[in-house]
Amino acid sequence: MLVDITGDSNTMDFDQGSVAQAERLDFDLIVIGNSNVFDVDLESDDITWNFDITGASNNINTLQKDGAYHNITFELNGDSADVDINQLSGTCPTGISTCKGEITLDITSDNSTIQINQKDTSNDS
Repeated sequence: MLVDITGDSNTMDFDQGSVAQAERLDFDLIVIGNSNVFDVDLESDDITWNFDITGASNNINTLQKDGAYHNITFELNGDSADVDINQLSGTCPTGISTCKGEITLDITSDNSTIQINQKDTSNDS
């Protein structure tokens, strides 16, 4: 899934896998704009989640939960962002001995708050 958003003061709330089981997702989000709010909850096995944010005063809250492999690549170019990243492996699927979570950040910013919660449990942060 590829989503491009250009503009200011947008709100996005996206949930996958919270009601029914979901497997595998490759999600790319590109945002150019200021004062946007994004809440992205991904409860699936094997998630690749790339987001590239350009602009000031953006608020990003994301959760990756469950599954054996989670990968986040996040690029931020803009000041005064508020970012919360929660990556929770949960229960590894049958036959998988370890779950894996990766987070790659490339941040160019002043006055931003970035909080990362990465743990090997299915409980929310």
